[in-house]
Amino acid sequence: MKTVAGSDTDVRRRRVLRLWALGMLYWLWLTSALGARSSPSAASESAEALLSLASHQHDNGGDTVGAVNSLRGAIELSPTYGRAYLELGKCLHVLATSVQTPKKVALQRAAEAEAAFRTAITLSGDTHTSAPIGMAYYCFASLQSHRGRIPEAEELLR
Repeated sequence: MKTVAGSDTDVRRRRVLRLWALGMLYWLWLTSALGARSSPSAASESAEALLSLASHQHDNGGDTVGAVNSLRGAIELSPTYGRAYLELGKCLHVLATSVQTPKKVALQRAAEAEAAFRTAITLSGDTHTSAPIGMAYYCFASLQSHRGRIPEAEELLR
């Protein structure tokens, strides 16, 4: 039986996602309240948790704005976390190309996505927190293509 918000399965999935997100936020709050943020490894773990939360928000719940906020939190905790910059750029690219986004806001989101992709590429390296370099270049080229900057997109893919 269909409901206004979708099927019963969709409603249950959203509830589970919300509960999981609340649990993650509680865990982050608890670790910060206990002073765990002061250690670099705890900050890295919290950033990883926020990256995971963002992934669930964007992929499973369709909450791209919530994912952007989670990724900005991860970057705040760990400013050299290349994967968070890559995922932030991808989410901002989605928001920039949405037909529901006003033109002025779309241009701003695209500029933010470009900055995030550039940072992800700059931070690429051999650590587990770096962005996959090929994916970063591909996503950046896709953004440039959507912005009508075809020569720049081609250059990124070489």
